[in-house]
Amino acid sequence: MLDKGNMSIKGFTDKNCDLIQGNYVHYVVTWHGKNDVSRFAGKIVRLRFEMRNAKLYAFQFVE
Repeated sequence: MLDKGNMSIKGFTDKNCDLIQGNYVHYVVTWHGKNDVSRFAGKIVRLRFEMRNAKLYAFQFVE
């Protein structure tokens, strides 16, 4: 995750993100086992997806 200035957000970098392997229709992304991103509600954030041999069809934030 990046802030509105494209700077990495501490604790939510690619190095903190838990690896996702497989084919999923529903999967919760975690950073060191935690998935709470509520502190970013109402704020501008950017997402950068790093994938290998993969396709991303959709994503969403839900409560």
